[in-house]
Amino acid sequence: MAHSIDRRLFLQSGLLTIGGSLLATRSPFAGVPPKGPSHRAIPGRPARRLVVLQLHGGNDGLNTVVPYSQSRYRSLRPTLAVPESSLLPLDDDLAFNPALAPLMPWWEAGRLAVVENVGYPNPDLSHFRSVAIWYTANPEVPAGDGWLGGWMEDTVSPSPLALTTVGTVPSPATAADGFVPAAVADPDSFGFDLVNRVPQDTALREALIHEGFAAWAGGAGPGAEVAATGLAIESIVADVDSMPSEEAPPVTYPEGPLGADLATAARFLAADLPVRVVWVNTGGFDTHAEEAATHTALWENVSACLAAFMEDLGTRGLGSSTAVLVWTEFGRRPAENASLGTDHGTAGPAFLLGEPVKGGLYGAPPDLDRLDANGNLIFDIDFRSIYETVLADLLEVDPRLVLPEPFENLGLFT
Repeated sequence: MAHSIDRRLFLQSGLLTIGGSLLATRSPFAGVPPKGPSHRAIPGRPARRLVVLQLHGGNDGLNTVVPYSQSRYRSLRPTLAVPESSLLPLDDDLAFNPALAPLMPWWEAGRLAVVENVGYPNPDLSHFRSVAIWYTANPEVPAGDGWLGGWMEDTVSPSPLALTTVGTVPSPATAADGFVPAAVADPDSFGFDLVNRVPQDTALREALIHEGFAAWAGGAGPGAEVAATGLAIESIVADVDSMPSEEAPPVTYPEGPLGADLATAARFLAADLPVRVVWVNTGGFDTHAEEAATHTALWENVSACLAAFMEDLGTRGLGSSTAVLVWTEFGRRPAENASLGTDHGTAGPAFLLGEPVKGGLYGAPPDLDRLDANGNLIFDIDFRSIYETVLADLLEVDPRLVLPEPFENLGLFT
């Protein structure tokens, strides 16, 4: 149920205290199921993996993949329209914003897919509800299992590291009743610290941690759940500790949080751990005012970081086995506002990037002459079709574990 997932995620996001003497610190927490068999990671990398990059805030799709052949684009955006002379054409109708230039080699190589006009019926313009809809793949009742966590319930002894968020809190998309995923910001500083003058001997410290959790785990109620989670965290700490340390990644990333997080994602994918999905977040896309410079800077950073990440994967020999999904909770309104920005909209593009991807344009271009009653785009491709395709063809998971009804398979992967 939704409330149980929320509770477990809450336990992961705060300081986990047992009896006032044990503290999980330094790293954000790797969460695990409170009950069930051992979730110790099984060595060996799976065949193909997914990296999800969430663009928080609602990316302006019309200024990212520009419908430059439609005259209405410039009449709706007399100030914000991207100058046609600077565009990077994809075909006779659509072009990339020049900020996406670092990704053009992947487009030209046929390894970047642009899925246009992605949305869902009866769109919600609230950030909170729309991200919940995308997390759960449920526009009607956006609660319960995440679309990625849901298939972990039918996996035998799944490792929490199978679904790893780079950060302090697991993405709700990776959570499910009976499975709580991992969240690790920095593998090199991941672990437990003891407070109140506990000896610094590593073996003694680990024994005290284990005994403290074990004393509570056999009972009932919230204390037992926290203790059981803590016991399982021990195994996750050991697995993360097994990752080789790196003084620096094999390629140079742009400075800033996104570059650092994608470098960490590459380390997880390269480690001898059963990682299936790595989730990465970046924000700033809620561009209600003075959008032009902000949106350009955001995409210059995202594109450069993704290009470095793909180079990193290739250097590590992981390029053929990894695809990246880039999504946002909604697009922006086609018409610019009085503050030289754009307000919450509906449909927008999603992106798939990587060697396993069949590049190209999927879906129809946005039709600026056919807007809804609120002046927003009408979606063409249901976002659950992307999930259907990713689950079935990349992760090789039965989509019916997550999506009760089938959606169109878009044929995005080789």
